[in-house]
Amino acid sequence: MSRSRRQIVPPAAGPENWPPESFAARISAKDLNDLLGGFRQVDFEPKDVVMHEGEVGNSVALVLSGQLKVETRDSHGRTHLLGLLGRGDLIGEMAFLDRRRRSASVIALGAGSCAEVSGSRFVQLMQESPGASLEIARLVSARLRAAERRRLDFTAYQGPWRLASELVKLASVFRGAGQDQTVRIELTQDELAQIVNVSRISVQRAIRTLREYRLVRPAYGALVVPCVTCLVAAMPDQSGNEQVNGITGCSGTRSHG
Repeated sequence: MSRSRRQIVPPAAGPENWPPESFAARISAKDLNDLLGGFRQVDFEPKDVVMHEGEVGNSVALVLSGQLKVETRDSHGRTHLLGLLGRGDLIGEMAFLDRRRRSASVIALGAGSCAEVSGSRFVQLMQESPGASLEIARLVSARLRAAERRRLDFTAYQGPWRLASELVKLASVFRGAGQDQTVRIELTQDELAQIVNVSRISVQRAIRTLREYRLVRPAYGALVVPCVTCLVAAMPDQSGNEQVNGITGCSGTRSHG
């Protein structure tokens, strides 16, 4: 881990202070305070491993700032990107729920901080708060559904729209609680290929097509979505037909209200 930065005071619970779909936004103020009582702030820098695949988990963490990726390695040593986490997301809970070693590593994409909470406090919260337990169950269910949705998108969307569907989801992680239409997705083309489950060449072709429609803009080590609203509007239905909506992006120059 990196050297310590200033101590962060987590904001109050609620969707007005955290990204609306995050775990922190969905639990009550009391449950969030109980969870974070006596937390240890852990600061990280780009490429720091916050949690290691295969280790025994004795804590969970809530992301306070920054973005992290979740990845695993197969028996051949190949890396597979499973997802992205941002502010307000809970990490490390699966090791407690199934009583197994961590199934993936959590790696920082950039600088940030998380609140590390002891396993005993996490278990106590689940035992004492039915509301928090329900939200944890919903969290696990949502992650399983996301994996299934990614599998369905793989067959439903063709060509560049397979990448576009993933960019719509990733935008919420990198946009955080703000409503900015322009979002910089800090992933390389290799990482995008892993998460979409296609080749790097396929990602490059998809980026070229989406760029022609002014829906994305390549950047060093990242991909910029100039206008999330335009990207969502341009998505075709799941019939496999491309560009059914005929949308050309505004390149971030228009206010969509």
